Order: sequence, then structure tokens, then C-alpha cells
Amino acid sequence: MVDLSVKIGDVEMANPVTPASGAFSWEYADVIDLNRLGGLVAKTICKEPRLGNPTPRMAETEAGIIQSIGLPGKGIKYFIDHIVPEYKKFTPPLIVSVSSETKEEFAELAADLTIPGVDVVECNISCPTRNTTGGNFALQSEHTYEVVSAIRAPTDKPLWAKL
Repeated sequence: MVDLSVKIGDVEMANPVTPASGAFSWEYADVIDLNRLGGLVAKTICKEPRLGNPTPRMAETEAGIIQSIGLPGKGIKYFIDHIVPEYKKFTPPLIVSVSSETKEEFAELAADLTIPGVDVVECNISCPTRNTTGGNFALQSEHTYEVVSAIRAPTDKPLWAKL
């Protein structure tokens, strides 16, 4: 049998296959064996509950579909209390994607996620995360540096940046 295991920093995965955040849930365990994945990536979460963008959220184009869901969710407290226990039922590492509009709130999320059951904090600094000038944090290297530095300070969890 071929060994597909990978190691990213201190995170060991049986293989490099992970779902994208927002396109996956622990509820898929009814359809596939989640323990066959290399990692489990939770839907991007925010500090407070969010409704997301108003409908319509999708538009058809010649090349496919454009969507802008707006990161709806129930917030960090709900995630820790109800979602993390569901993911703990499986063996692959849990990668938690977080988003915020400020570097300070990113840091708070990282501190909140420094708990057993969370293996990696993935900072979603691409879209629709915004900095104070209205652009994505990842658009300018100094903003990326500030956010990653802020997240790094309160946690010893591995930190991955989604650019």
C-alpha cells in the first residue's frame, strides 16, 4: 500500500485530502467514512453569530456559479459547545477556519480555540474578511503580517493562513 501521509509543521495527516471550509460538515459521516480524510476543515466561524449575506447569494455565469454566502454561523460559543464535540468523534485533525473584521477579534478567536479537539487554526484572511480600509487582509503584506502576528500571540496551536 502506498504511504500518502503528510506532515505540515507538527500536524500529521494520513493523507493530503481535506475538504474546503464551507463545503463540508461532520454530518457527511452518514455518507462517507470521515476517518479516511487527512483532515477535517470546519466551516469558517466568526466570534458572534452572523446571518450572512441576503439572498440571492448565487448567480449563474457562463463559467459556472458565483456565490457570496457571507459566512453565516452561530458564533464561537455555539461552535465550541456543539460542533467541536461532533468532530472529536473522528480521528483526522480538526482544522478550524476563523474570520473577523479586526486583528484583535482574530486573536480572541485563536485564544478561544486553544482547547482540546482543535488541532489547527486556519485564519481566513482572503474573502470576505475586511481590514479598516475596506480591502481583504491578504491583499497587502503588512495587513497579513499584522493579523497573523495577532493570532500567533494567544495560541500555541498550528496556524495556517488561507490567502
